[in-house]
Amino acid sequence: MKDFLIYEDKNNLTKIESILEDKSIFKEVKKNNIGIKKHPIWTYNKIKNTTNKIENLIFSNPRSGIDFINVYITHNNKVLDEITLGDMVSQNETRFIYRKSDFALELLPNKEYEIFIRYKSYGPIDLNWEIYNKNSYVSYISKESLIFGFIAGFVVLISSYIIFIDRLLPSMSHKLYFVVMIGSLSMQFSITGILYQIGVPIYLNTILSWSFGNFAAACIGFFPIYFFDLKKLMPKTTLLLYILSFILLFFAILFLFYPLNYDLLYLSTIANSIFLLVSFILGYVSINLYLKKIDGAIFYLFANTSFTIAAIYFSLGILGLVKADSLFYFSLGIGSIFNILFIGMLIVRRLLRIKKEKDDALVLINEYSKLSNIGQSMVNISHQWKEPINHIYYAVNNIIAAKEFKDPNLENIIDSSIDQIKDTAKYMTNTAKDFLSIYQDKTIIKNIEITKSIELIIDILKKDISQMNVKIEINSNYNNFILADKYLVSNVLMIVLENSIKTFRNRNIKKPRIGINITNSEKIVTIKIADNAGGVKEYPIDSIFKKDLTNSNSTGLGLFLAKNILTMKLYGDISVQNLKEGACFTIVLKDV
Repeated sequence: MKDFLIYEDKNNLTKIESILEDKSIFKEVKKNNIGIKKHPIWTYNKIKNTTNKIENLIFSNPRSGIDFINVYITHNNKVLDEITLGDMVSQNETRFIYRKSDFALELLPNKEYEIFIRYKSYGPIDLNWEIYNKNSYVSYISKESLIFGFIAGFVVLISSYIIFIDRLLPSMSHKLYFVVMIGSLSMQFSITGILYQIGVPIYLNTILSWSFGNFAAACIGFFPIYFFDLKKLMPKTTLLLYILSFILLFFAILFLFYPLNYDLLYLSTIANSIFLLVSFILGYVSINLYLKKIDGAIFYLFANTSFTIAAIYFSLGILGLVKADSLFYFSLGIGSIFNILFIGMLIVRRLLRIKKEKDDALVLINEYSKLSNIGQSMVNISHQWKEPINHIYYAVNNIIAAKEFKDPNLENIIDSSIDQIKDTAKYMTNTAKDFLSIYQDKTIIKNIEITKSIELIIDILKKDISQMNVKIEINSNYNNFILADKYLVSNVLMIVLENSIKTFRNRNIKKPRIGINITNSEKIVTIKIADNAGGVKEYPIDSIFKKDLTNSNSTGLGLFLAKNILTMKLYGDISVQNLKEGACFTIVLKDV
């Protein structure tokens, strides 16, 4: 039913009685989608049953979002029936609880009826009505429901995937993308009447389209800023996107208050124009990123192109410039599906890149660890050998002096000195073996006892501990075994304990103390190493685990290596906090 006559009720005063008295006020109209009008629109048409049987027909307006519709069925200038429709009308006032404005009409044989329809809407108005018999109507709504079900299922599936990804790798771009998906789905379901049909309250149904839709549109503008770090690549374009996206957020908030003044909803034409501008800018951004050969930009180009085309077509429909047909209604959904698909590929590509970077970083950490181990071994061994070498030097000096002065006890001095040299050399050999056992370049997964590993480290460091008179107290339950790499665990413990000892020396702590507390719970061992060295001075405190944090007495790699060995190779972690007297390092180890 397309050939309507139209009357624009610019004063909002006309009643059906006045219409029936003077039908000459109606004029011809050239298109069905007449866009947004701030005053009521009346249409007039006739329909006749030329058969000898009763015809039961169903009339359906393809534009679900028309807010108020009053249908008057007349015969011989008398109103036979008045039907109230529209998505801002309570379901109690309608006869069909369906997502579109539909009504049934019984046509008696060989009778002609006049149909007058009054429209009042804050969105675009479509004057066309599709006519079905019962069977074709059921078939039609079943196919549409199947399509919407597929769209909803797809979006929910991808949304769940994004939530999972964001938990593993938190990112603002993931959160924005999630809002875009849910916002697009909510808007699609609102403007197509799905939410109205399932009984969502009218206010909530309206703001999900008008307000949340603009909120999602703003997030579309924000997405590339955070995902591609657009501020560095295109600073001026980034500023423009920020401004336009915040304007869309302003409209999103403004539409929440539409019950105070329904005319606020007419501002949607401005919001749609801004979103259209954002779509063009994003098209420019995606092309620019692709030309700059930014990793993954090809997927964003495809995603943005598909969604921009859909958004442009949808916006043109809202403005009344294209037909509000099925393509118009499904355009945003189709564009969203392609957008979600390509953005999903973009995120997967980023995850693969991050995995590769992590693998490369693990190789680098291994190399750092080897170099650090070698260097640390040399430092520790040379430190431990300093006094034994002096002993050997003194023993050799004694022999030379006794020989030079022809000491009568020369033979006894030689025997005594040789015994001293042998004992000292044996000590040096054992010390080197102890250090090499800590820094061996091999993996041995075994059930180790943390207490014994700590005691071994303390024994290796006993020279420094004794010289500085460091008091060490170990508190542990009887069961502190963990299945892990023995040498890596010892390496981490060595780094943390040496860090405390170095801090004692640098800060000249008078009565240095280290407290070690070990607990075991469900195959997880927690080691707390606390000292009284005055605490960590860096801010933020976790920055001490970064490789670029150095001081005059350190390579800056120790705690960085400890952190990465734990997280990448031992599936554990290390953290630090300042207590009253000093720092407390918490090491968490899990069975590997």
